[in-house]
Amino acid sequence: MRTTVGVVFALFLPGLAISLFLGGAKIAERQEVWRSLAIGIGAGILVWTTVLNRRLRIGNLIHEWGHAAASLLLLRRVKRFTSDADGGGAVVHEGGAGGEVADDFIGLAPYCFPPITLLLALLRPGIVEEWHVWYDGIVGLSLGVHASTVYRDIRNNWHSRRFRSAGSGELTHSDIGRRGYLFSGIFIGTMNLIFLGFITWLVADGYAGVVEWGTTLVGRSVWLYRGIIEGIISLVN
Repeated sequence: MRTTVGVVFALFLPGLAISLFLGGAKIAERQEVWRSLAIGIGAGILVWTTVLNRRLRIGNLIHEWGHAAASLLLLRRVKRFTSDADGGGAVVHEGGAGGEVADDFIGLAPYCFPPITLLLALLRPGIVEEWHVWYDGIVGLSLGVHASTVYRDIRNNWHSRRFRSAGSGELTHSDIGRRGYLFSGIFIGTMNLIFLGFITWLVADGYAGVVEWGTTLVGRSVWLYRGIIEGIISLVN
């Protein structure tokens, strides 16, 4: 199943990247939006670096929260939540649907799933337009913190070393190590492009932007691979 998911995700990577770029271009046309987002992202990275990670040391708590949030999104019941400042932690869940694909999403969620930023973006179309300059700053702030935690988590868990789980005490591998570097890299890259593209188009054009994002993704993917196929056929002939 992971091989199938990895291949499908890899095929959509170019289209996702193009649609994210086009969504970013839409935001770039609106100075008040991109400026607020940029300031917020910078502030989020600064807050993470100086307060959340260095002083409060809640990086691992945020990591485990990512697992738990993904579990709840997929209607899984969280049976146990463990986190400590020294890097240990575990989330045990049960129920729900989705099988191995859902398990992999939950296991890799801290590296790609921004629940706070996603919620803020979904609420943005209902916010009074005069408040957008401040609200977009908050969206950017949450995205800056998310980007910082993703960088931290990938750096700390991109290895094959075994360690004792904080939940069971058994020897285990990291989230990435258990699933393999190739699959994890494709999965994390694809899901980040999906969520960032979705959020970007949502901020740019509201709920209508989500539909446009989907059609752009499919259209650009078809255009890209049709061009590749036609190029191969022309070379053969």
